[in-house]
Amino acid sequence: MTSAKRAVTTAVACLLTAAVAGCSTGEIYGYETPQDICGVTVDPETVKPFLPPGMEVNNLPHVPGSATSWGCNIKVDEKLVIQVASDRVGEEIDISDLAENGSLHLRNPKSATLEKTSQLHIAADGALMEIPCTGHGESYLVTKVVIGSPEHRAKSTEDQSAEITAFLRSYVPELVKEKCDA
Repeated sequence: MTSAKRAVTTAVACLLTAAVAGCSTGEIYGYETPQDICGVTVDPETVKPFLPPGMEVNNLPHVPGSATSWGCNIKVDEKLVIQVASDRVGEEIDISDLAENGSLHLRNPKSATLEKTSQLHIAADGALMEIPCTGHGESYLVTKVVIGSPEHRAKSTEDQSAEITAFLRSYVPELVKEKCDA
């Protein structure tokens, strides 16, 4: 066998091996998965499912310095991938209508339970929850998590509710420590 044929055969074998192993997707993750969302510690493994390939991730705060409203946008290469916003309110509110008909436009929200929350609605593309706080007088945190940009959410049929639930299990206890108990 000539060296040219051997080189071609070797190249084809390498490409097939890479394809079978799933290594030839060309997806580059040039950034580390965030270990906090809006200043709240999270398990990076619970954030990964929402992050697309790209070179840079940014955690951009909404209302820096506010004691009653805060949140952030997580962007990968300027593409919005996660939005989190929290408001401290003085009395309990019914979030059911907000989840189903409010400005969030969550897709197919369903009532759920999670430790530390008094109300929770998890949808295919986000969540809305109410968390009782006792560390700042009698108050509640109303927090929304939205996955994807409005354009992406309008086109997507993917249900990420299982991944969102896993993220909330990591995020909510740390949010309570940071914003309710501190």
